[in-house]
Amino acid sequence: AYEIASCLVGSEMCKRDSFNTYKDDINIEFGNKTNTITKYRNTYGIAGFNTSAPSDTGDINLWSGSTLISEKRSSLNSNTISSIGAKYNGSSFSDIFRGHIAEIIVYNENLNSAERKILNAYLGAKYNLTAESNLFSYTSVYNNDVIGIGQEADGNNTSARGQDSILIDNPSSLDDGDYLLIGNDEGGFSTSNSVGSGIIERWTQVYRVDVTGTPGTVDIEFFLGTNDFSASSDDYVVLIETDDGDFSNGGTITHEVGRTYTSSPPSIKFTNVNLTDGAYFTLAEKESTDISTIISGDWKEKTTWSCGCIPDSNDVATIGPGHLVTLSLIHISEPTRQEA
Repeated sequence: AYEIASCLVGSEMCKRDSFNTYKDDINIEFGNKTNTITKYRNTYGIAGFNTSAPSDTGDINLWSGSTLISEKRSSLNSNTISSIGAKYNGSSFSDIFRGHIAEIIVYNENLNSAERKILNAYLGAKYNLTAESNLFSYTSVYNNDVIGIGQEADGNNTSARGQDSILIDNPSSLDDGDYLLIGNDEGGFSTSNSVGSGIIERWTQVYRVDVTGTPGTVDIEFFLGTNDFSASSDDYVVLIETDDGDFSNGGTITHEVGRTYTSSPPSIKFTNVNLTDGAYFTLAEKESTDISTIISGDWKEKTTWSCGCIPDSNDVATIGPGHLVTLSLIHISEPTRQEA
């Protein structure tokens, strides 16, 4: 059986047109033109189609991998029903597709080349396929929800957020051929204590970066939902590791520049983050130098304090407005004359 893992369809159809013992074809028919790309049986692939504005004349493009075929149409069909997996003439179907389509993504506008390549990278990582361009190499572990920014001569994509809790945007020096893509290991948003000194905890989920060219720094916004650290927003940092992905053995970088907290919906944003090719990063909580209460409670309970610790004589601790802190089992000696 001939199988297409993902067939991206813009308007009318993606179908198996002819079948013999040697090969199958992917056909797109729109108006009076049909485009065909040959795909061999028992293989998976990514195919895409787009057409220009809905007038009688326009371009029709079909691509699969690095192969692109373009035609110009001079008319539109009177049929108002689009179809996927078969040809529909207004009353019946023909040329039935005999294979599998895993995913279809439809847009109501044409994608530029950069957007198309990023979308191909997402599908390639998700289904373990060869994408149009090799923009994301870390698909063995970090193949989840791949998103990215990039630019080609016909346009760019400067902001990206998938179904994940992260947004990247505002590249500082994006030019033609520059890309920055990230994927995650689907580790989830529970907390991990696998961190080095100066860090209290981090998200279990880790992101990996693939950089092509010189896109520059980016802004990163983490959407917290219920996955915050119950700490002061001043203690949130981007934790970056550029060696082996181990955040506990030293060599990590913390980024705090431009940190801005938004309460509804809860998110925290960092600006001018430098992500190098192959880097790992996640959201983390650093050890606080300013300790304050986050709830009322006992002095000796870690949950009372923003640092997740118990303040001692070397710390400056502030009891916040409306909070009551109980001091228990503390011996107060009589002051000496000098102290008095």
